[in-house]
Amino acid sequence: MNENEVKKGNKSGLIIGICIVIIVILLAMVFEKNEQENINQGELQNNQEQLNQGTTNKTEEKKKDYIVANLNELVVVPDMAEITFTSVSVMDEIKPPDIDGVYSYYQDKDGEKYIVLKGTFKNLLTTTFDDFSNFEGKLKLNDKYEYPNVNISFASETDDDFYSSPKSLQTITCYVWVSVPDDIVTDSNNTFDYYLDFKENYNDETPQTVKFTFKF
Repeated sequence: MNENEVKKGNKSGLIIGICIVIIVILLAMVFEKNEQENINQGELQNNQEQLNQGTTNKTEEKKKDYIVANLNELVVVPDMAEITFTSVSVMDEIKPPDIDGVYSYYQDKDGEKYIVLKGTFKNLLTTTFDDFSNFEGKLKLNDKYEYPNVNISFASETDDDFYSSPKSLQTITCYVWVSVPDDIVTDSNNTFDYYLDFKENYNDETPQTVKFTFKF
């Protein structure tokens, strides 16, 4: 082997060695990248689990905040109202107490029924209770289907309409109601939940919620 062949052999060996080093570096970089991705994925999953747990806890806390209402039981909404629901029924029409003469009422809707909570209501506000500013509600079917726009109306025993608004410390008959499709009230397996929000004013973002559960 002459000198040129030796030089060529050394050069080839050097190139091979450099290639091996480059390959090792690239493999190390790929391995490190995969490890980092696994770490990031693990952290993301852990964060998501913590987020889900936090959401669950908040939901449970919210449920604990509900004031549970039962028939014929006094329900106190602090500084807002005292309510005793005496009946829950399905109606085609909602009529006021006095229907001897001319009266106004909520008329029958084609293919729908009214689900009506009736009871007594005492206003604990320092001002007149306003059904628009101080109340909002929804009805849920089987904890899934939602019917918003629940209404609250008031009438004394001599009223031929539902235009009354309870003054501060006044006790009056109340009607909580919403219109729903006919067929959902004919299935005895259905469970209904009224969620009634009582607010200090229209912009109140932390209302006090009364939950009333029932079946037909």
